[in-house]
Amino acid sequence: MNIPAFVPARRFTKRNRFIIKIVRKYGLAGIVVLTPVLLSIPVGTFLATRYYSTNRFLLVYLSASVLFWSLFMSSAISLF
Repeated sequence: MNIPAFVPARRFTKRNRFIIKIVRKYGLAGIVVLTPVLLSIPVGTFLATRYYSTNRFLLVYLSASVLFWSLFMSSAISLF
């Protein structure tokens, strides 16, 4: 006879709520756009593979997003 162990209730932090809101409201595009800026690259990659692992171009989208944001930030710094 197995007695189930006590499982504490999950706590939702502000960051968890923010991530869920992005995934539900904007989907893959929201994750791809916000990954290098607000989410860290490993967290964004983990979320993208967790929710959209069947997408063939996921790696291309994430790479293009990182490339875009790096060009944008470096040109903004050099202009101002």
